[in-house]
Amino acid sequence: VFDLTGQTWTQDMVELLLEIKGRVDAQKLVSEALNPDEIADFEKRYDSIVASGYLANPPPESAKKRGRKKQGKARNMLNRLSSHRHEVLAFMRDFRVPFDNNRALSTGIYNPQDLQKTLVISGVSA
Repeated sequence: VFDLTGQTWTQDMVELLLEIKGRVDAQKLVSEALNPDEIADFEKRYDSIVASGYLANPPPESAKKRGRKKQGKARNMLNRLSSHRHEVLAFMRDFRVPFDNNRALSTGIYNPQDLQKTLVISGVSA
């Protein structure tokens, strides 16, 4: 969304999620959970970023047409981040939940360069 809109809240969200991931990775070596105060702080910052995103993307003006109003990619992303907050931050509460959903990359069995070579050989553009 940042590439499309240039809105800073998207970059702030990426930085926050990567910060949480770094903290979780470090904490995995010591214990099985983050400190509840840390979790509350991360959640507060997450909510603040989502709120700033909504300020940058007000609801669309009512059109004279029938049906749903088109909201735009940024607002749709905000709606998902807001309604799926618990799922987005699940990796922070339960260390068994992976940060991303790409199992091949996280288990180390997938090498992106191998796929790129295969695509080049087969003539498929990536």
